[in-house]
Amino acid sequence: MRYSRNELLSVSIRTPSLLFSRLSSAVKQQLCYAVGIIGMKLIGFMLLPWITTVLGVTEYARLESLMALINGAIVITGFGLVNNLYRLTGQANDSKGEQAKAADVFGSAIFITLFTVVLLIALMPVLLPWLNQFWAISSTEYSLIVVLISAESTLAVPLAWLRIKEQAGQFLVITLGRTLLYAMLTISFLQLDMGLTGLLLASVIAVSYQIVHLFWLQFRDTGFNIRYPAIKQQIRYGLPFIISGLAMYATQGLDIILLSQYIPAVELAAYALAIKFFLIAALLSQPFQLWWYSRRIPILNSENGTQKAADGAVAGAILAAALGLIVAVTAPVLTLMLFASEFAISLQYLPWLIIAGILKQWGALLNLGCFTTERSEIQMGIELATGTLCLIAFPLVIPEYGVQGALYCLTVSQLLRFIAYYLISQKMTALPYRHTSLLLPSMICIMLILLPIIFPTLYYNTYLLVLYISISTAIAAGIIWKYILNNAQGLLQKI
Repeated sequence: MRYSRNELLSVSIRTPSLLFSRLSSAVKQQLCYAVGIIGMKLIGFMLLPWITTVLGVTEYARLESLMALINGAIVITGFGLVNNLYRLTGQANDSKGEQAKAADVFGSAIFITLFTVVLLIALMPVLLPWLNQFWAISSTEYSLIVVLISAESTLAVPLAWLRIKEQAGQFLVITLGRTLLYAMLTISFLQLDMGLTGLLLASVIAVSYQIVHLFWLQFRDTGFNIRYPAIKQQIRYGLPFIISGLAMYATQGLDIILLSQYIPAVELAAYALAIKFFLIAALLSQPFQLWWYSRRIPILNSENGTQKAADGAVAGAILAAALGLIVAVTAPVLTLMLFASEFAISLQYLPWLIIAGILKQWGALLNLGCFTTERSEIQMGIELATGTLCLIAFPLVIPEYGVQGALYCLTVSQLLRFIAYYLISQKMTALPYRHTSLLLPSMICIMLILLPIIFPTLYYNTYLLVLYISISTAIAAGIIWKYILNNAQGLLQKI
């Protein structure tokens, strides 16, 4: 039987949509999250070689120092809002109850945003001179930083609400829209020789678009209520998360702040680039985690919930290890091809950062027992202990050992954090984890990640590097298929 050209064209157009329609809801959601988040970071990463060239190593190192400061302040303005939203909506009996709880949390977020702006602007005469003792910050840059810090509260809640309501399509549109706007503005402002101020201004404009779009969606779905009882409840619930968040910041952020005072700008810039690849490894796991975190408590409370919750956590942990391996073997090629030779030293830092990132994700996935109670002090205690370890160790080892000292501290702290979360969570709510399924593939991935540390010349022998990349990528893909996606045995199919 012969088909006309129009019939063949019609079939070719319909085929992708038919394939997409046959995917499960969970896979569709994760696919949208993947495109949105990975697309957002990929565009930013593609700009990075050009940005480092235009800014220069010294100014790029200053940019990373300021971003570390911003991320530390965002921990406070985040105020545990997302966790509270998940908890309150998960306890609601119907959709109206969900909407009412979401309106309260969103109202609290708006209040926190406005309060933060007023407070930071009022303290500018005190904070700006103090900050300038360590980093050069203009008054314009300070004002732009205030906006970026304050925006986090208003952004976090609507984005979490989209995940709760499975509106991954909206999530995709908003995240990519912000990223494309930022990319266009960054190119324009740097061409106008606006430097670091131009980068911050591009971020503020892009964030403002995202706030307006998300505010409109949230107001349409739930409205918002700025009520004293809700704000009081949010403060009481959120304070432990702020403390634990700051403790987490001590394990990821404080290192750059301290290193900026002790090592040359070239080393700091190289370390910051290694962190970018480390974040990409974590980013690749986020589509699964964004989908999983908003569902794991309802799944735990469902029929056969303990086994399903355990399988979901193990699936995420295996995925983190496999994707970490893929990043670890591809990052050297991208670094040597796209960046100046000064950044090659980052390859020495990357394996340890990747392993620390895997351990961090394990702690976040195998900790469900800690979230089955309203006592957020448990998480606070673990994060506080981990952060205190880094807070004590970083000032001791960084002046003496520089980046290597920071890497060892990070890896040990994340290992101890994971062990603490696992043991305490199991004590509170014992889950039947499939330990063999987790440990066997993960150990293979970790050994391959560490291989360049044992054989440092691996990165500079083209034949061995290609062989290493090929074998490692094939193993990572096989692990993801066998343990997660396989229709017959994959953990994702068991949830």
